[in-house]
Amino acid sequence: MNSHAFVPPANDAAAVRQEILSQHMELRRLLDCTNRLVQAVAPEAEYVKRLRSGAAVLLRSLERHMVYEEAVLVPILRETDTWGGLRADRLIVEHARQREELQTMADLSTQEQDGRGIGLALQALIADVLADMKHEEASHLTIEVLYDAPLSTARG
Repeated sequence: MNSHAFVPPANDAAAVRQEILSQHMELRRLLDCTNRLVQAVAPEAEYVKRLRSGAAVLLRSLERHMVYEEAVLVPILRETDTWGGLRADRLIVEHARQREELQTMADLSTQEQDGRGIGLALQALIADVLADMKHEEASHLTIEVLYDAPLSTARG
């Protein structure tokens, strides 16, 4: 994921929506690559090394994405409609849960010597992230929630 992510103007909900959807596409590619690492056949030592490397890249990318959403999406959600504050709060709670999961994955990937254990944990993380992105796209990133209108005016 690009370390210099595009930061749209704070009042441009449509640009924020497009940027996050673009990041989701990039994350899906990374998740697919990580899943292929899990499924690859290699001698155990090499397999563990590859999984650890793949996990590290994935965890950094997910953290950058969550930081971006919290900095840019959360304030916009709070301004969208009656449910915006609740959506923003739920996103923050979900990110806290995911950070715990990412920390568990980071600990496991550095401590576990068995590639199978790392691989199973990565697959569970991948499934969770995919489900979370699908949920975000359906509840927070729809055109009805984030539309191209000035956020300085009240939305009804």
